[in-house]
Amino acid sequence: MWIEPLLELRPTNVMHQLGVQSMVPVLNARDLLFGLHDTNAVLWVPRAESEAEIAGLLRAAAHSHAPLGLSLFVDGDMARFQHEHAVGELVWKCTELAKSLSLCPPICFHVQLPSVDFKVDSELDSASSMIMACVEAGFTSFGLNLRNTGSDDDFSWVPRVLTPAQELELALAVLLDFSLDGDAGEILQRLRSLDVFPDVLLLSEQSKVHMDTNTFEGLFEENPGLRLGWVGESNSVQQGLFRASFGECILKDERRGEAETKDLRLRLEAKAYTRALIRLKHLGLKKTAEHIASRLVSR
Repeated sequence: MWIEPLLELRPTNVMHQLGVQSMVPVLNARDLLFGLHDTNAVLWVPRAESEAEIAGLLRAAAHSHAPLGLSLFVDGDMARFQHEHAVGELVWKCTELAKSLSLCPPICFHVQLPSVDFKVDSELDSASSMIMACVEAGFTSFGLNLRNTGSDDDFSWVPRVLTPAQELELALAVLLDFSLDGDAGEILQRLRSLDVFPDVLLLSEQSKVHMDTNTFEGLFEENPGLRLGWVGESNSVQQGLFRASFGECILKDERRGEAETKDLRLRLEAKAYTRALIRLKHLGLKKTAEHIASRLVSR
């Protein structure tokens, strides 16, 4: 069975969280990206908050034999977020629901942090605490928002904040404002000089640039292994150019009031399932789980 070799590849933090006996293949997002490298498929990492939504996404990925990522986007003050939320709730809900599946798809968990004012010690402390908590909870991909930085800024804080994730070689995505006359390339160079090598450069609709391969050719040459990721609706993703899509909300406001009735929960799960089937097929992910396993085992 193709799932068994994947269980051997789970990161240490995942094994600590789930236990050796768990049959849920939570992988480093870097490994999933590697497994899809020779395809045009786009790794899908939507937001998921409600239990019904997570259940629908999981069932769709399992029935499609496709990998799935789940995102936690931290908005606003990180210290307050940690105080008001259990950061590991997404991982716990997903892995508990996955136990009911006859064959669980490969999964990764991504956390996207808000922008950090590196001149404020308390913000750096909150970012460090958040990343440590997410590593311990079993997250396998980490996103930094560097939109408000320039190439002349101090980046020495980045490796310090990322230390727990970097020690386990977990995936890193960086969100930058990219434009032809911008300094994204210089920022990536500064990060490389600090031994920080992002797996994914995140772009969004705010990026003022023509989206084609020629635009990013220089960046790819300077940053071997760098991939483009999209933040937002996956309908905007160009296959062949983007390799990951983060943060899509497939239910949006429909998840409100989920806990009111069992019938409502079932309807939300069905909607999430149906929409996820469409997304997974559109992004070229259907029946790629075995291919990922084969590439990772033969690596």
